[in-house]
Amino acid sequence: MKAGLLFKLACLLIASIALAVHFVRKGLGKLGTSNEQQ
Repeated sequence: MKAGLLFKLACLLIASIALAVHFVRKGLGKLGTSNEQQ
């Protein structure tokens, strides 16, 4: 029981970190392109 719960928590943690990294890269990419346009 506990192992399954820990596994689910780990999956959620990894997924949230992956999403955060994705959005940060997206934001940095937008900043980079806007800086180049100026």
